[in-house]
Amino acid sequence: MVLSFEEVNEEIEQLKLKYRRERLRHHSYEEEKHFFDLFKKGDPAALSLLDEFDDYPHVDIGAGDEVRSYKNRMIIAVAFMTRAMAEVGVDHEDLFIESDGWIDKIERTNNLDELKSLEKFFFKRCLLLVQNHLTGKYGEIVQNCIRLINQHLSEPMPLTWLADQVNVHPNYLSTLFKKEVGQTVTEYITMTRIEEGRRMLRYSNDSVAMIANILGFSQPSYFSYQFKKHTGQTPKEYRTNMT
Repeated sequence: MVLSFEEVNEEIEQLKLKYRRERLRHHSYEEEKHFFDLFKKGDPAALSLLDEFDDYPHVDIGAGDEVRSYKNRMIIAVAFMTRAMAEVGVDHEDLFIESDGWIDKIERTNNLDELKSLEKFFFKRCLLLVQNHLTGKYGEIVQNCIRLINQHLSEPMPLTWLADQVNVHPNYLSTLFKKEVGQTVTEYITMTRIEEGRRMLRYSNDSVAMIANILGFSQPSYFSYQFKKHTGQTPKEYRTNMT
């Protein structure tokens, strides 16, 4: 039987009512955008963020078949991740092959636990492809600068110090970093510290003040200000929502 547009529309409206009635919801657009911003930079914190998405209920999109539902979610993820990698600049032809291969593997896997393991492998593979691409994208100076930032998050990192470590003039480093990364050095340092702060708030019992100190913020209040600026929540609100 071929459904009419009106019948399909009615089914969608009934589904909306069901979501509201049962208080089902997906992760927010802001959370999804944050994930892809991290992913496109090759930041491993993107994978940690996926754990937060798992806190949302998995809505059935498999006509009552749990395995089919999980497969459908994974195929949707393949489509989104493929587009994100294309936007970063990963070779399109390689991506088509990757996409086809993953979808075929998903369809040939009929065990839920195996699908969950396959999903983790998939996201790790995607991040690796982006990281490999970006390694070629960033020049040696910027790569070394990023490595230093990651190694010294708890310490003051003035531009003059970073420039001295990579043997260039501060003005040159500032211009080069902004050109290649799309952020100033200061913006990148702050973003990296905030992402580490998210991880620590979720997976440790350290106080906000201690986390701020570990991450090199002079005052807990400034850490809280920057955290809310980047995430839309205070550190306390974020930790509460993650428990």
